[in-house]
Amino acid sequence: MLKKTIQLLIAVLTFVINAKAQEIDESKNFIYKTDGSILYGVNLEYRTPMFKKNYFKLDSLTINSEDVKFYKSGVNFFGSTKGSGSSFALRTIQGKINYYTLTSTYNNSAPINNTGGIGFGGTSTTQNYYYNSGFNPLKIANYENLSVDLQTNPKSILYLKKYHNAKKNRTLAYVLGGIAMVAGILTSAKKQVKLQIL
Repeated sequence: MLKKTIQLLIAVLTFVINAKAQEIDESKNFIYKTDGSILYGVNLEYRTPMFKKNYFKLDSLTINSEDVKFYKSGVNFFGSTKGSGSSFALRTIQGKINYYTLTSTYNNSAPINNTGGIGFGGTSTTQNYYYNSGFNPLKIANYENLSVDLQTNPKSILYLKKYHNAKKNRTLAYVLGGIAMVAGILTSAKKQVKLQIL
């Protein structure tokens, strides 16, 4: 009895190790689920209905987007920005570290303008950047995350610090420019008040 139990445990352990070590065939369309399982198919669509939850159609299967960590459709590869399917960023660079971009477009409502008429609406676009290695969860590409993950690569840290310092200098320049502009407006306003008194 004990021998059969041990053999069964070894068989299960071997299966689990092989499942974890399996290579993913990125030449095919697939869904990499949050539980680590992989589903391959020919036709893969990400559907975003108006009043229902988003989901995937993989051939005849329907998969909730919350259950999807990564997916590949055609030549494009996407990763979940929340860890479980609420939005997916496009992988733009593949390597030891993968780089992802999430582009979001928002429709701005048409405000009432100062003449009482309807103003023009428009759209605005934002881009958020993420990175990961392998099939690990995506992380936001910001200074804090990158400085921790790149600490073993001194050259990368050097470039990251240069970027961070340049960004701080730009912010400082914007603040100083704003202060100078306000000071100029106040000085101009004081001159106009003096002229009106005379």
